[in-house]
Amino acid sequence: MNINGNTANEENESVANLKTGQDINQYDTESNIKDILNNNNFGFNFGAFFLTFFWLLAHGKSIVAVLLLVANIIVDVAIPNSNGFQYLKIVFGITISIYYGIRGNRISMDYHGYDTIQETNMKEKGWNIAGIITFIFICLLSLIIYLLK
Repeated sequence: MNINGNTANEENESVANLKTGQDINQYDTESNIKDILNNNNFGFNFGAFFLTFFWLLAHGKSIVAVLLLVANIIVDVAIPNSNGFQYLKIVFGITISIYYGIRGNRISMDYHGYDTIQETNMKEKGWNIAGIITFIFICLLSLIIYLLK
């Protein structure tokens, strides 16, 4: 059974019908057909990447958000800042952020029940803008701190 609740045979039959032109009228646009045939075109979610904790809370993943927060605190306390171990903290954080940046739109689609990738991307546009604004803010703040030294 796949993520849509269909068995492999039902999904193969559906794709076969699309390729042969049968039952094509059930799909509104060509983009919907492309969504069905190519299920991995979700794009990158900058909100999930830069604002992972808040994004997880807003998308029904509060337990994961709290566990990641606790894990970050434990790693911060348990691993000293010497002998190159500080890079382990950075790698851990970036790895989690990259994962949710890549999978964020798919998680959002599943959580909110959106029908198409376009609808998901449209609804997540605010998170993407917030993520990019956060990135710009961090860059500007880092520049100001560097210049004040």
